[in-house]
Amino acid sequence: MAVCVDGLKSAWRRALVKAGMPHVNFHDLRHSCASIMLGLRVDLYTISQILGHANIQTTQRYAHLQVDAQREALNNAIAACRHKVNYTEKLHSTKKPTFLNVGFACK
Repeated sequence: MAVCVDGLKSAWRRALVKAGMPHVNFHDLRHSCASIMLGLRVDLYTISQILGHANIQTTQRYAHLQVDAQREALNNAIAACRHKVNYTEKLHSTKKPTFLNVGFACK
């Protein structure tokens, strides 16, 4: 059975109406796919390859969706700094630790 462009378009429109989403276009599926992969913590390079983007900058427009991952990474970095400070504080209990005197800097 051959599939023609008009038949595919017609089936797509019927599916959208049945799903109650007549405003969705076919290209939205690519965006949704990229968004879902980002939510699953797939890296931008892999997403770029899957979507067939010629360069990573095209894929980076989805990076704004990584706010939770960015927040978690920053929280992990802060926790690592605190852990290092607490560890050093135990070693040098007479001196209040700072990032300068523990030999560990978080930027």
